[in-house]
Formats: sequence, C-alpha cells, structure tokens
Amino acid sequence: MTARDLNRGGNTSFVVRIYYTENGTWQGQVAHVQSGEMYSFQSMLELMRFMDGHIPSEEENRSWEANGSVSPERPRR
Repeated sequence: MTARDLNRGGNTSFVVRIYYTENGTWQGQVAHVQSGEMYSFQSMLELMRFMDGHIPSEEENRSWEANGSVSPERPRR
C-alpha cells in the first residue's frame, strides 16, 4: 500500500513519538505518513494543531465523494 492509497478518501495517518513529559504536557515528534512531513512539538496543543492541519475538511471529503472516491469511515461514539 502506498501513501497515495492511504490518503484516498480522506484517510490520514500519523506516527507520534512521545519523548518525555514536562510541565504536565507531552514533548515529542509527529510524522504525517502521507506527506512525510515531520514536526517536533513542545505541547499537546502544538501536536493537535499540526494534526488538524493535515486532516481533510468536510468540503474536501464531499469533493471526494462527488468524484466517486471512498469516503472516510468515522468511528461512532
């Protein structure tokens, strides 16, 4: 499976490495699997901002559905 296959339909994957905790939050490194982009973070907020920037929006998901691509499966709570 290639990175392009993983991204089809809006799926996205991350590898997160937590190196240590300090001041009640995590520090580490995150990699976006599809693009290969890596980011060192100093807080959980920075981690979430990076990840949020790589997760397809609802508009992008709708455009994939309109083009016949598979839409991402969202976990039910």
